[in-house]
Amino acid sequence: MKYKPKYKFGLLDYIKDENINLSDIDTSDIIDMSYLFENSKRKNFDGIENWNVSNVTDMKCMFKNAEYFNADLSKWNVHKVIDMSEMFSNTKYFNCDLTSWNIDNLKYFEDIFENADSFKHTKTVLKFYNKCKSRNYKKKLQLMLETLDIKELYRELKNDKVNYKKIKIS
Repeated sequence: MKYKPKYKFGLLDYIKDENINLSDIDTSDIIDMSYLFENSKRKNFDGIENWNVSNVTDMKCMFKNAEYFNADLSKWNVHKVIDMSEMFSNTKYFNCDLTSWNIDNLKYFEDIFENADSFKHTKTVLKFYNKCKSRNYKKKLQLMLETLDIKELYRELKNDKVNYKKIKIS
């Protein structure tokens, strides 16, 4: 790794420079990634899938309005994250299966997929839905589930060992 920022503001300087490949940045010391790519016009996110985010606790609005963002974040270790509110809201192309994420410590995730036009991973939405305590946000997730393609849901669940028939959406 060529760059090892200690704090979020040092990381911000590196990611704003599109000549710096994201895979050259060691993020293992960062605990706050909130608003990191908000409103970003960056087109190349190669390498972000390998970031070490195991110490991060705040990812609020991390990719909000980052219209070109789409990367496979399924291998990220997000077990310490408490806030993912609006993390992917208003992203046009983001479509990654996040069912592998451990969200046991997550407390805030309102509008995480709000207006994420390309997001189609029903099992991921179900995972967040089942974690949800807020009645109002549960209704939003339910509406999102209702708009997702039911054929896609069956394709995703076809070989799954979880019995989704027992999940109540009310």
